[in-house]
Amino acid sequence: MVKTLGFFSSSDVPAFSFNKNGDSNFFLNWLKANYEKLRIERTGTSNTLKRVSPEKFLDVSIWLPDIKEQQKIADCLSSLDDLITAEAQKLDALKTHKKGLMQQLFPAEGETVPRLRFPEFRDNHTAVLKAIGEFSKVTSGGKDTQNRIEDGKYPFFVRSQNIEKINSFSYDGEAVLTSGDGVGVGENYHYINGKFDFHQRVYCICDFNECVSGKFFFYYFSQHFKKRVKEMSAKNSVDSVRMPMITEMPIWLPTINEQERIANCLSSLDELIIAEAQKLAALKTHKKGLMQQLFPHFDEAHG
Repeated sequence: MVKTLGFFSSSDVPAFSFNKNGDSNFFLNWLKANYEKLRIERTGTSNTLKRVSPEKFLDVSIWLPDIKEQQKIADCLSSLDDLITAEAQKLDALKTHKKGLMQQLFPAEGETVPRLRFPEFRDNHTAVLKAIGEFSKVTSGGKDTQNRIEDGKYPFFVRSQNIEKINSFSYDGEAVLTSGDGVGVGENYHYINGKFDFHQRVYCICDFNECVSGKFFFYYFSQHFKKRVKEMSAKNSVDSVRMPMITEMPIWLPTINEQERIANCLSSLDELIIAEAQKLAALKTHKKGLMQQLFPHFDEAHG
């Protein structure tokens, strides 16, 4: 059975009313499943502004089973939404916990020891400050974005948090990479141990000496570098990094054992975050597939 819906409170904010044969949650889920299939108009001077006019909505007919089936479908999808919301909250909580933990595991500005240390290191006062250039090599890449290959063999780091692919590699080993210019300055950080290539405006920090854990450095650097770049830039919005901003940056370095302990702790938390993100993505994919099966194809309902 197909029925037309619609009463509207304004041209931009549609408001629907339902009689005893229609369930509002059923319609909401139908709308989520089919919104992009409606005839969307672009408005204003920007292609980013979209709307569906009231007239277009009033022309639309939807598949409408009896009220009990509508409610059953709506309850099923609502339960799945509850799971998705719960998993999203878990993911946010893990990210918040990691952020707070990093702030405690590394010394605050003006302090020489962190607020939180593992028991076995609390009496150790041998930590030092060293410039990055003293314990590692800093270089920039030789490739451009156009060198990426969709199904390439090696990771290709560009000025983005996204990792592209390429068939060449210019380094094989442990390294930390960050954007040298563009919108990703101070935002993008990558850790890798293996073969890779990188963009000409991406900085690679590598060849760590035996007193430095590359993974520890990755976490410390990603926590502090953005603030340093902003302080050293005359602009309000930073769009370029000069190499001395990296090579001369002081890093708090406790013993290698404490570095590795901190890195392992944060790595374990990252693994939990990745697993939770994958679980959330799987739930969203499952819901999308379920909605496609629970509702007739849009074209079939209008055939």
